[in-house]
Amino acid sequence: MVLAQRLEQRQAQGLVMTPQMQQAVALLQFSNLDLAGHLAEQAATNPFLEIEAPEGFAPIPISGGIPSASKADFDLAATLADHPTLARHLEWQITIDIKTEPDREIARLFLAHLNERGYLDPAWTEDFGERGIAQERALGILGQLQQMDPPGIFARDLAECLRLQLMDAGALTPALDTLLHHWQDLAAGNHRALEAAGITRQRLPGLLALMKPLHPRPAEAFGEPGSGIIEPDIIMREMRGGWRVDLNPNTLPRLIVNRDYHTAIVSGAKNSAEKTWMTEKLASASWLARALDQRARTLLSVSEKIIEAQAGFFKAGSRALKPLTLRMIAEAAGVHESTVSRVTSNKTMGTPRGIFDLKYFFPVGMPSSSDSENGCSATAIRDDIRQLVAAEKADAILSDDDLVEILAGRGMKAARRTIAKYREAMNIPSSYARKRLRRLSG
Repeated sequence: MVLAQRLEQRQAQGLVMTPQMQQAVALLQFSNLDLAGHLAEQAATNPFLEIEAPEGFAPIPISGGIPSASKADFDLAATLADHPTLARHLEWQITIDIKTEPDREIARLFLAHLNERGYLDPAWTEDFGERGIAQERALGILGQLQQMDPPGIFARDLAECLRLQLMDAGALTPALDTLLHHWQDLAAGNHRALEAAGITRQRLPGLLALMKPLHPRPAEAFGEPGSGIIEPDIIMREMRGGWRVDLNPNTLPRLIVNRDYHTAIVSGAKNSAEKTWMTEKLASASWLARALDQRARTLLSVSEKIIEAQAGFFKAGSRALKPLTLRMIAEAAGVHESTVSRVTSNKTMGTPRGIFDLKYFFPVGMPSSSDSENGCSATAIRDDIRQLVAAEKADAILSDDDLVEILAGRGMKAARRTIAKYREAMNIPSSYARKRLRRLSG
């Protein structure tokens, strides 16, 4: 073998990410609020960039605060400054679920009396009386508020909070309802009154076990102030029998390229280096404006394709979710799969059914026992399991094998171990444990 050195040239294609391309990728991944912070940083270093905040938008301070609420007669942010994330979440539901503006104003007054745990301040009755709001009307709107997310919100006391959560889960039995009506007796240790109501010492532990998964402080589900979802990045509305998709204007500032300022000062440049710097900054500002426009069009296009693919969900709920992949949306929108991945990261969509992470609309597909081409989604299977268990009777508790058979009859094919995994993930006890709890609760 003879070893020798030689010099040769090779030509190959490769993708080189320029700084502008890297920034374009980052813009796609940013949520609207993250984008606002990024644009503020860009404007701080570019004299030809101006940020025009939309009405109701406040820049996010470095300490990690949150934007203020929309300007209105009712200053929601000032009233609930300690828990703005929950306030924004509830305000969104009020806008969607309460149909008339006068009723929305009453709902916002209730919101003003919500404390840090998610309970109503008792002073609301006096406040409403002074404002001349009829109690019957107020209670009707309160009933609507108590059906909102998170379950248990707007309760007037702990017993009502727990009852609302049990009703939301379809798990409020007569025995549990009786116990909640005698909650003060339980707190006082008045077992004689409990036994007179049919709650014996032997049954009590089983009833309390059924309530163990409930949350006595529903507001805490939203974590510390400023964390979690504040406002959706994308808003979906029903329009004339169809759907309209927009970027949320409350979280998206407007970028302005001030060309007049460039024209005014470029002639006064002291040397070519200054003139070159100004020209580069203007070009950078112009490119950023075009990139933002492309980001907006990409987000809206991908969102529209997601809505088209999951149209059944917006009419019938989670059971109608179809299996969906990033590639399917990429092909429909005419973009690369990685683009869809970036678009759907860290972004939420406000819909008539609530606020959802965009990733929620991409459930895993499961085999179908029917002739359906796409099968069913894992989300639909979990939803059916939850409903079946909630509706079962004490003398007809469904085993995992029973659930497999019922779901197969509905066109959903899932193995027993899959059913067990989903059931455990939803904190639903086994059939044996549910039988025992039902016996204890009567």
